[in-house]
Amino acid sequence: MIEPMARDVQAAVLPRRLQAFEQEQAVALARVLSRLTEDEVPLVAELRSRLNLDALSKASRGEGYDAASASRSLALIRIQLSTIARDLGDKHDARADVVQKVLDSIK
Repeated sequence: MIEPMARDVQAAVLPRRLQAFEQEQAVALARVLSRLTEDEVPLVAELRSRLNLDALSKASRGEGYDAASASRSLALIRIQLSTIARDLGDKHDARADVVQKVLDSIK
């Protein structure tokens, strides 16, 4: 009786935990986009670190809820960065190359 209850609790808590994780990733992405508006051109390593790309890439190769959440976060990052890279490229902004290198580094 306890085991089925534990599964029910886990099934209820896990999606909320993952939703919070995805929200944290969205906030990190917003901070990176804000960073791109500053005068100093950021380094690729800085942006990758701020986006936690290594951990996301690793987690996305797993199975289950965590992997699905990491995959969704990576997809959101790719979409946003692709749009930013295109917009910056249209303006001949040096940041476009940095953003493109971050995109190219996502596995």
